Amino acid sequence: MLNPVPPPTLTHILFPSDLSEASLAAFPHALSLAALFSARVTLLHTYELLSATNASYYDLAFANTLKELEMSLQTKARLHLGRFSDKLKSARIPHEMQLMRGYAGECITELAQQQHCDLIVMGSRGLGAVNSFLLGSTSSYVLNHAACPVMIVPFRHV
Repeated sequence: MLNPVPPPTLTHILFPSDLSEASLAAFPHALSLAALFSARVTLLHTYELLSATNASYYDLAFANTLKELEMSLQTKARLHLGRFSDKLKSARIPHEMQLMRGYAGECITELAQQQHCDLIVMGSRGLGAVNSFLLGSTSSYVLNHAACPVMIVPFRHV
């Protein structure tokens, strides 16, 4: 007779959001699991931007424009993550928000490892019927590089 395996403990969930409908569809899963396991949640948004050092090849005005663009991206991301945060607050689930600059897949897997996350819950890119067998590059990267389990929630266009 096999020894019973104890159920996994789930104390920390990472929920990366790319501000898409797929993220909106995946969030209820992260919320439900966090409530069920009394786990905390880290909300994450990543973004990529040309660096100001690259812009210096053109002129300083371009670097200022990049800084303004980055600030705009951060503001939009905070507002978007704030909607998730409000729902987590209503459910009394402890959470934090993180913004990271860099390639999404690398940021997600690095943060999950640094914060000792037990699970990553994220949406799929929601590709059409012809491409539906393929995951988005970020989802694929996270599945292949994360040190913890990954839950990919499929997104269906209606």
